[in-house]
Amino acid sequence: MTSNSENSIPPTPVKVMRPGHIVDKWRIKALLGKGACGVVYKVEDKNRKGYCAAMKVEYDSQEFDRTLQIEVHVLSKMKENRDVLKIIDCGKRKHYTYMVTTLCGKDLMALRLKIQRGFNDTTAMRVALFTLYGLKQLHEAGFVHRDVKPGNIMTAANRGRDARFLVLIDFGMARSFVLTGEDGKKKLRPMRRRIPLRGTVRYCSMNVHDRTEQGRGDDLIAMIYTIVFLTLGLPWSQLKDEKEIMSMKKSTKDVTLFEDLPEELKIIFEYLKTLGYSDRPNYEKIYNLIMAAINRLKINFMDPYEWEDEEIEKMSKADKDDKEEKEQKSDPMKTAKSTKAVEATISGEADEEKKLKDKDSDEQQNTSNVDKCNKLHSAKDLVSSHSDANENSHMGIITKTRDSKI
Repeated sequence: MTSNSENSIPPTPVKVMRPGHIVDKWRIKALLGKGACGVVYKVEDKNRKGYCAAMKVEYDSQEFDRTLQIEVHVLSKMKENRDVLKIIDCGKRKHYTYMVTTLCGKDLMALRLKIQRGFNDTTAMRVALFTLYGLKQLHEAGFVHRDVKPGNIMTAANRGRDARFLVLIDFGMARSFVLTGEDGKKKLRPMRRRIPLRGTVRYCSMNVHDRTEQGRGDDLIAMIYTIVFLTLGLPWSQLKDEKEIMSMKKSTKDVTLFEDLPEELKIIFEYLKTLGYSDRPNYEKIYNLIMAAINRLKINFMDPYEWEDEEIEKMSKADKDDKEEKEQKSDPMKTAKSTKAVEATISGEADEEKKLKDKDSDEQQNTSNVDKCNKLHSAKDLVSSHSDANENSHMGIITKTRDSKI
């Protein structure tokens, strides 16, 4: 977990702790971002030098006092799942509640803004697959997210192997859709007749606009809108008024919405619109359609994401400038060229510092008990076995379940 680029800065000031401040065993290192009623920090375990995590602090408020409590509950239910945000610690102080989780990288909204263009199909279809995997795990734990959007999908780390994987964050709006009866059996939670708005109107389904109960299909519709936004943009992206957005969603034909995108996304979207609150999505069907697009477009899971292309380009330039500078220092005849090399290095210094300041070791991810009880294949298998991306061995991440068939 880290800052969310789609969260707005609150109009009233929120108390921010300074670096060095201690909260139980955690030392504040840096401010990562502000949310509606709280703050996210990078923290370090004072008893384990170099072990960093993310701390979300939520100040007491009548409106938001249960949001963090919900997140803790949801993440605790998924603590043994693979490739999900891991809760490390939580606690209550006099004026605030806090939760500590694994430290992630950047969210997709921030990455989309960084490269200043839409994602290509190679990136978008892998984003769809990882998001499907994350939502299926959440749904199998008995919850709907209710706020799927680019800002709530993050790279699992800033660098290293985990930077290739995506995880869902921000479960404060999640809601359980299952109940456990006196006989111990799970059953579907009854729909409420009318509910308040939950979610982000840019990406939400029509059910949200109609104020009806959200089901698993609504999360997946938001996932598809997210993919369209990240690639081509949504026709209503610039609108703010909910009624105007709802009207444009109704009037925009699917053939227009998915123009120039893999046709499989349109097929998935049309299927999702047929689902009701009580319907369990056919995750295998959706997975097969995404994989059909991946195979048809010859997408390799080891291909760089578009934001990685930008990073690689910058790193290559920096390496080249470094090499030239060293050569020029060893040869007095190259003084003029050396000056140009130094100038080039300085011009890229800000970007390089920003890339390096969040560097954390791969071992920071708390995965000691990860493999004990989970029967799902990991999304990481798709990358580690990328050469077999077409094989049925990867079907397990979507088709194998460990819960009831609600």
